[in-house]
Amino acid sequence: FGSSFWRAVPGTLWQPQPWASGSRTPPPSTSARWPRFGLSWMAFIVVGLGSMIFHGTMKRTGQALDEIPMVLGNLVFVYCLGPPLGLGDRELALLLVVVGVALVMAYLVYESYAVFFFSYGVVVVYMTVQSGIYCFRLCGKNGVVVQRFWRCAFGTYGLGFILWILDHVLCAKLGVGHLHILWHILAGGGTLIYVFVLIGLAADKAGLEIHAAIHCYLIPYLRVTPREKLNGNGAEVNGNDKKTH
Repeated sequence: FGSSFWRAVPGTLWQPQPWASGSRTPPPSTSARWPRFGLSWMAFIVVGLGSMIFHGTMKRTGQALDEIPMVLGNLVFVYCLGPPLGLGDRELALLLVVVGVALVMAYLVYESYAVFFFSYGVVVVYMTVQSGIYCFRLCGKNGVVVQRFWRCAFGTYGLGFILWILDHVLCAKLGVGHLHILWHILAGGGTLIYVFVLIGLAADKAGLEIHAAIHCYLIPYLRVTPREKLNGNGAEVNGNDKKTH
């Protein structure tokens, strides 16, 4: 019970962060309020709630509420990443809906962890590679900032995945392992930063400039502004908000 409780804590602690960061990224004063990124923040929140329910109950229903949102959340991120192979936004959205329904049906029918692991893992690999290509080969003036976010996102997530593997090894050999808690913390942090990567790529494509900022030393977010408004001496950052590079 104690282990399940502490595994449920990260999902609870992560809930306020997407609300706080999402309300400021992009800032309300900016015209570039892309609706699809609202889905990204919502996916982040739903996954956190599902994780909290599963690890708080350790039941099959809770497990489904944890794993299905993770699979569907990845498809939301794929949509925000943009259409590959010349597909339009509508075609990509339709394709992802079909894929999402098929994956959920397979998950419910077979009730196999392998189905979830494959469905989730393949999409993570795709997002890693495709976003890396966008960040390091195609990104314009925001390239330096977006590339730092990409390295931080997948570095954090990758470290969490390594600890997840070690946790399974320790559980198998010692019958106990609590590194799974760190997996939740690091995976959540990496996912939060990855949303910044997606927004940064969209801003770059729209001809906007981004800067990382922190509100009240607690809430990371992106400042998104037209490039012509950034020719002054940093007037865009004020109050309790600090710009970082």
